[in-house]
Amino acid sequence: MSDDLDATAQEKTRRQLAALKHRVLPYHGRSVSGISLEFQGDGERWQNYLCEDGTMVKVKLSVAEIVRVTNEFDQDGNPLYIACSRVIVQPVVPMKEPERRDD
Repeated sequence: MSDDLDATAQEKTRRQLAALKHRVLPYHGRSVSGISLEFQGDGERWQNYLCEDGTMVKVKLSVAEIVRVTNEFDQDGNPLYIACSRVIVQPVVPMKEPERRDD
């Protein structure tokens, strides 16, 4: 009987965790359901862009959540994933040289 209670408690915990991980997200003008997945990244790298005015614009993508959409697949039959992310932009503006005075 103890094993039955343990199995019941484990199933209840599993369902509660699944409910916490369930997400509904917008996708191409409609709502889709999915499961939020745990993940590890291999580091967020900055991409650097040098603008014609001398400003260096640094950009990186930071992924906050990955959701596997339930019962949705691409044209090749692969499951659909949605990455919830934000783009971080950091401009590095060059210092202007001090103006020379001819006194």
